[in-house]
Amino acid sequence: MKYIDKSTNRKAGNQIIDELLNDAWSDEEGRYLGADYYSGLSEKKYKERLIDVIMSEQSNLCCYCLQIIFERNTTLEHIIPNNTDASHPDLSRYFEVSELANYVIHKEDFARTAKQILLEKYPHDIAYANLIGSCDSNTHCNHYRGDKFVFPFVYDAEINDKVSYDEAGRIACEEYKDDFYELGLSKEYLTLVRRVWKLLGEKITSIKSITKEEFEYEVYGLIDDYEPKSKFIKILTDLSFEKTLPYNWFYHYYKQGEDDNE
Repeated sequence: MKYIDKSTNRKAGNQIIDELLNDAWSDEEGRYLGADYYSGLSEKKYKERLIDVIMSEQSNLCCYCLQIIFERNTTLEHIIPNNTDASHPDLSRYFEVSELANYVIHKEDFARTAKQILLEKYPHDIAYANLIGSCDSNTHCNHYRGDKFVFPFVYDAEINDKVSYDEAGRIACEEYKDDFYELGLSKEYLTLVRRVWKLLGEKITSIKSITKEEFEYEVYGLIDDYEPKSKFIKILTDLSFEKTLPYNWFYHYYKQGEDDNE
């Protein structure tokens, strides 16, 4: 897991949202029109630039599963879900985190009938501080989560040290265990992906040297560990070389662990 430091690109990120708000203001109506996620930020001229800024600070890694992502398969993840009602019982828990408390307000609390310049806090559906980059998988991360409460652990400056992955690929962190469950990060598929990278890391010295044949050899070598084997075979249909390679962050993770133990 990686800590996301939003201060890195805060000026650039907020500038895009400021432009959106400025363009959405109607002098005739005396209010903002389309200053929201669906009819405002979803426009290509804002969304593409915002994704570029966000991916820069995340090193093109999914905020949760850490696979490499690009613009074509990046989704904007709302830490406070876009559709969260202002009376939602978990809303206050999000604002326990300074990144959200200092720069975000609920969209229903945003004054849409008064033009605002140099905002300190932005409505949560378009706030840069509330948006991070996730992969587009339907079986884990952003889409899998939906509107369920997930504590913003990516803003925990100690998250890198709190989360660990064992040799079997299992993710561990008692503090955020329930949040990982809501994101599907403990699912067998991702666990197996991480396990394969652990095994490959023991045999290769560079990601560039790995071959499809080596990958398939290691994967099929795990088959005896799974019962029933039919379940493992089903997972294998998705565990291709091409789909696993983007998760190579774990190669470096396990290699670093080996270096630390030397």
